[in-house]
Amino acid sequence: PPLVVCTVMKEFLVWFIHLHLDFRVPEFESLCATFDIEYELGEMEAGSPFMVVQLPSADAAMKIAQRAILIKGIYELWGDAKDYESLETNIKNYLSTNEKQISETCSGDWTFRLKVEGFGRKYSSQQQMEIMLKFSFMDILQGKVNLSNPDQVFWVIEEVGENKSKETPPKRVMFTR
Repeated sequence: PPLVVCTVMKEFLVWFIHLHLDFRVPEFESLCATFDIEYELGEMEAGSPFMVVQLPSADAAMKIAQRAILIKGIYELWGDAKDYESLETNIKNYLSTNEKQISETCSGDWTFRLKVEGFGRKYSSQQQMEIMLKFSFMDILQGKVNLSNPDQVFWVIEEVGENKSKETPPKRVMFTR
């Protein structure tokens, strides 16, 4: 029988810019075809700039992001939930499942930065700090902080939606690298 190669796929969050909505996914698919990258598309909610996809590697994600016009960024997804409590559970599961890979990437004398972004909201420095402190449960974030040239950048991304009041809680919270 022929040898079947099975690629282990990883979850990535694609953050599209909020323009030319009908062309975002076709551009992504076209770039995957151009680079001969295997992929699986996830669901994309109407009005949302986010889509979870399966890709073989961070290198594949970088190739796509570097050539795309309608993609703001592609991030390795560590957790995705409706609220911070559920997100913490998701992240703990991710960390325990991917312990070997994470220890290879985030070991020794490494530095990091934690950024807070949102779709539908801007954050003051105080609000960003309050959000960052919600991740103090992560032992991995006890290393050295380097804001200008970190080895790793982690992102907390809130999806609030367009034209929402400042009091509106996020409908989705994601933690990425």
